Amino acid sequence: MSGRGREKRESDLQVYVRAAQVGVGCAFIVPVVWFLGQYWWTYRSWANLPVVLVEGIVAGGAATVEYVLTHPVPALLYLAGTALLWRFAFGRPSRRRDRRGWW
Repeated sequence: MSGRGREKRESDLQVYVRAAQVGVGCAFIVPVVWFLGQYWWTYRSWANLPVVLVEGIVAGGAATVEYVLTHPVPALLYLAGTALLWRFAFGRPSRRRDRRGWW
């Protein structure tokens, strides 16, 4: 077998990894886009959207804190999994790319 077969397998793997990254990224982004579409369809305006988004963020944060306090192990596994999937989909933050370490 020539060296070209190995290069082809690596490029095929890169295609699959990129497709998986796009899929995971869509799993994070599509619900937000869906919410924005439903909001526009219901109210035909963006007038109170910042208030609604802040209320949702506060309510979601409070629910997450409550879940961490009542079920610490599953909550930490969920948060760790979500953080790893976010990093897989979108990569490292650009301000930290020059540092070494896992993040």
